[in-house]
Amino acid sequence: YLRAYNGEGDESAYVGTGRMGGGYIRTYNNSGRETSYLGTGSDNSGQLRIYDKQGETRSYLGDGYLQAYNQFGERTIFLGTGTNGGGYLRTYNQFGKMTTYLGNGRDGGGYLRTNNKFETETAFLGTNNSNEGLINLNDKFGQSFWIRLNKGD
Repeated sequence: YLRAYNGEGDESAYVGTGRMGGGYIRTYNNSGRETSYLGTGSDNSGQLRIYDKQGETRSYLGDGYLQAYNQFGERTIFLGTGTNGGGYLRTYNQFGKMTTYLGNGRDGGGYLRTNNKFETETAFLGTNNSNEGLINLNDKFGQSFWIRLNKGD
């Protein structure tokens, strides 16, 4: 391993090997808090983590996805690749509840879904299982009250 120190003798960087054999680099601010991590994660894939000045995770770039966190430690955004190979974006409110999903469904069609602050679906705009356009609006309890379906001929 290799350690670097600032003018006051405090550790400012570390390059080494983790417990599972993967390599990594860590940097520290002048308060001794970790500010970044670049290396191999426990899943044996690469990752980059960025921390705020208190050492709390603010951004995470992993195997096919990016996440960001607010000052309360709640995830605010997820951008990545799903298990079916399609891309998607999720946004979260300040309490960690998902409010928006934009991406692909299991059948490959795209859609946008919005949720209220309790994570109850309020709107759907996208492609249904028959590859037709669909708009669905729900009340605050998730009960559908307005639907429009493109009956393509």
